[in-house]
Amino acid sequence: MAIITSKFRVSAASGFASTFNTDNIYMVLGRPQSWDNTLSTNFTAQATGTVSDSNVPNPTDNWTNEYAFWRDALAGVKLNFSNVKLATIRYNWQSGVRYDMYRHNINSSDPTENGNFDLSDSNFIVYVTSTGCVYKCLYNGKNGTATTGTVSTVMPTTTSATPQTTADGYIWKYLYTITASDADFVTADYIPVPGSATSVANINGIDVIYVTNPGSSYSSAPVVSIYGDGTGAQATATTSAGQ
Repeated sequence: MAIITSKFRVSAASGFASTFNTDNIYMVLGRPQSWDNTLSTNFTAQATGTVSDSNVPNPTDNWTNEYAFWRDALAGVKLNFSNVKLATIRYNWQSGVRYDMYRHNINSSDPTENGNFDLSDSNFIVYVTSTGCVYKCLYNGKNGTATTGTVSTVMPTTTSATPQTTADGYIWKYLYTITASDADFVTADYIPVPGSATSVANINGIDVIYVTNPGSSYSSAPVVSIYGDGTGAQATATTSAGQ
């Protein structure tokens, strides 16, 4: 069994975007004639209902569509790398919404707090429309009582590399601010993602440790050991009522 991983999808998208620096890629405008003419019958199977100017056929990867593209082309504009941006799904921060927190082990047996089986389907990345800032949710109040987390009621505001804990218990990591030059790439469904050089998201570290099993009968706080390829990481455990 094989899957297309998120890393592979990002790599493929980044590779495609980079071709705009090296290859000749054009956006072409065409089809001056109405879709109500007799040639439209060639595309009937590609549409839902009768083909018309208000119900155009869906594009299909075949030679009929290829020939029609070149036959109907009127003008084209060459695109370069500045015309292309990688993007992520847009989730506006709103008060009263439960946001998933980042976890490295989300799967069908252990979904997000909103029931998603894949981090890429999760709303853990939020966009604050009033400031243009983008944040990652590191913690959403999930605990033994609030097993699916809590709703967010306090808007994140930090632009520091240090995560912000808001009064509602959420912890947010500032990623980047969408600049005026990138505002044209903001749509109703997507927001642009900058390169790592313009984001603090590439500052690594451990910001949150979530305890899944607190244990019991501790007479003193246990030692916390951190394993990984970094250096100098330290954490301190606290106990309450033996847990």
